[in-house]
Amino acid sequence: MLQLVPASPDSPAFQLPPTPRRPVRPVTSSILEKAFAKLVASANLPPGFHTLHDLRRGGYTLAFEAGVPRELRQRHGDWRSDADLFYLKPSMTQRLRLPAAMRHLILHRANRR
Repeated sequence: MLQLVPASPDSPAFQLPPTPRRPVRPVTSSILEKAFAKLVASANLPPGFHTLHDLRRGGYTLAFEAGVPRELRQRHGDWRSDADLFYLKPSMTQRLRLPAAMRHLILHRANRR
């Protein structure tokens, strides 16, 4: 699936293997979108059901669940505002951590009396 493609330092970071007619073939967003659409279709999902943008949201949420600090998640996603929070889709387990922590504190305080 992936392979190293020898290239000069000023070449695009991501490239397809060269052909005799095109020695430099950068991977463009169009190429990625088409390849991702094929993957979605091969999973028998309707066209447009998932897009590359979904990977951004999923990656942000995965980083959150892995405990990556927000500042690093923001920098990685190139967000300079609070817009990154709209990408967060915590799992039910993550969402239940808040009431569980509150319950724990309430019981702890009740037992001290």
